[in-house]
Amino acid sequence: MEQSAPGVTATSPPASATSSAHGSTAALHADLLRRSGGGDQSAFAELYDATASRLFGLVLRVVRDHELAREVTQGVYLDVWRQSARFDAERSSASSWLMTTAYRAALDRAGSPARLRVENPGT
Repeated sequence: MEQSAPGVTATSPPASATSSAHGSTAALHADLLRRSGGGDQSAFAELYDATASRLFGLVLRVVRDHELAREVTQGVYLDVWRQSARFDAERSSASSWLMTTAYRAALDRAGSPARLRVENPGT
């Protein structure tokens, strides 16, 4: 039977996920990803809350369409829920793993090579 991601809603990140110390945030994300791989829905919801806005921003810059970015981001989190047991903290950080997953999904959905250019709104 196909597994589906638990229902999560966008809320403010928990205080523990907004720690200013990068190392503790990286460790927290890795732990949440590991626990999600074990089927922990509350860990997945916390991971979502802590990372969704950044991941959505990346996807939006690639696909350049708000509705498509929402769809891709939702699909990425479904993939994360299904594949989180494959995450290996020895190979990459949780943030890198999530962002790479999102970037690849966005590229897949962006379509033609002309749309693959990531826009930098700061330039």
